[in-house]
Amino acid sequence: MYRLAKKYLLEWQSKPGRKPLIIRGARQVGKSWLVKDYAKTFEKFFELNFEENSDYIGLFGHNLDPVQLVKNINNYFGDKIVPGQTLLFLDEIQLCPQAIKALRFFYEKMPELHIIAAGSLLEFELEKISFPVGRVEFMYLKPLSFFEFLIALGQKEIAGTILDMNGQPVNDAVHKKLLRLFRDYTIVGGMPEVVGMYISEGENFRVAQQVLIQLIDTYKADFKKYAKEREIKHLELLFSLLPLQLGNKIKYTNISRDIRSNDLSAAIDLLEKAGLIYRIYHSNSNGIPLGAETNPKKFKIILLDVGVANFLSGLDVKQFIMNENVQLINNGTIAESVVGQELLAYPDYYKKKDLHYWHREDGKSNAEVDYVIAMEGSIVPVEVKDGERGRMRSIYSFLDRKQSSYGLRISKNNFSFFDKIKSIPFYAVMTIHSEEIKSAIESGMHE
Repeated sequence: MYRLAKKYLLEWQSKPGRKPLIIRGARQVGKSWLVKDYAKTFEKFFELNFEENSDYIGLFGHNLDPVQLVKNINNYFGDKIVPGQTLLFLDEIQLCPQAIKALRFFYEKMPELHIIAAGSLLEFELEKISFPVGRVEFMYLKPLSFFEFLIALGQKEIAGTILDMNGQPVNDAVHKKLLRLFRDYTIVGGMPEVVGMYISEGENFRVAQQVLIQLIDTYKADFKKYAKEREIKHLELLFSLLPLQLGNKIKYTNISRDIRSNDLSAAIDLLEKAGLIYRIYHSNSNGIPLGAETNPKKFKIILLDVGVANFLSGLDVKQFIMNENVQLINNGTIAESVVGQELLAYPDYYKKKDLHYWHREDGKSNAEVDYVIAMEGSIVPVEVKDGERGRMRSIYSFLDRKQSSYGLRISKNNFSFFDKIKSIPFYAVMTIHSEEIKSAIESGMHE
């Protein structure tokens, strides 16, 4: 599978002042695969997976001097690390806190050695360890975007065509094909193993669902690794019920009246640290950055992956297979969720991206815009419309109040522009970042 993030690894490889890199992201989003694919650009590759072999932990004792650590690794593998020619990959590094601490010393004393670290549930360990500012850098990886899904399917030509769309209406037959492909992405999601099995088994949705079951079971099994025993039941309940809350402002009483709000809030914090959910915070949207005017008590939630969200929502795959005309993206909450996933998916991978929405409440009327994003120094409201038509009262209210020049409407409709609203099809959310994606393609896809 091709990952756009590879471009950023290639840039990291040769940039001045390079620091050890920590790749962050939920379990099974493809961190290890990405590093191993990227490692082909090096003469030598050393992988220390602390989960597969606990002996590696012993290589990082009390002495964290890089020269001694490299000597330990050389002796253990019977080979020699050559700085500048070798990639050292420390996988599942959360199991070896000493290795995390050692990263700062590699930067200070052996900066010419390329080091990448990754791990599941790494956020919980990073909380416990204090890094001196500027000694490591981070990269954030998420599930496959729709663009990457198309490339995995072998649809490279049509993926490139989307990037070249400049707001002009697309041929009707091509438009319908792309909507079908996007519907398939909405079913399968972007988890690499799920996508891989779906493709290898002849684009089989049932097989994809089976892998999703295993993946979700893995996530649930992880609860005991980062939650106290009394918190596990809250996590299990919350994880199963969150799909019912998609698109809605979170109110703890709507989730459960039997669990204290403090306990539900703590469970949400844990799921967020594990990378299983993203909060979409309310923003007053009076200026950039949008995060400067957020209200931490007002937020919505999307799950890390639309395939996971659909499965937990009880999607009937048999019905979908029997009737290809079933348009899953007609489900408003799923439509909003998958668009959020697309907005998070694209560059820049060095930043932890946040999503925001806008909501006005007064005594006479309410207005809510699904997302607000910053584009070229302006704040742009984004409305997700699941059907062919949809009222746009809220987005016009935003445009009037905030004096924004235009808004985006994402739906099944073809490209158009009318009365300050740019209409973008679901499959073309990537066009918001088309130049960055084209740059990533030029950097890495040919390899």
